[in-house]
Amino acid sequence: MTATPDPCLNAALHRAAAEAHRIAQGLGRIDAALGAMLQVTDAAAQSLQAADLLRQEVEGLSRFLSVLAQQTPPGQPCDLGQAAAGLELRAQASRLGGMAPAADSTPTIDLW
Repeated sequence: MTATPDPCLNAALHRAAAEAHRIAQGLGRIDAALGAMLQVTDAAAQSLQAADLLRQEVEGLSRFLSVLAQQTPPGQPCDLGQAAAGLELRAQASRLGGMAPAADSTPTIDLW
């Protein structure tokens, strides 16, 4: 890790909104790939609709967090360590905690 995290609630909410948006984009790519691979049947259509609904829900969460971040006064402190303590993925904890990966690190499977 190279950066010092911003312990402000405002910044944490912006990072959470960006994380939700990043996940929604990934879900959109999965949905599109599944649609291209699957033969259109009722079961496949239901799966695709469920995947798209999940993407829309995560994108909605991103917008909700973004608005909360805009409404939160800058400088209001928060406990990033406690907030990230329950996260199972190290890279996600780093992103949400405001820590940038070291410049020389290469992406690996995200396991503790």
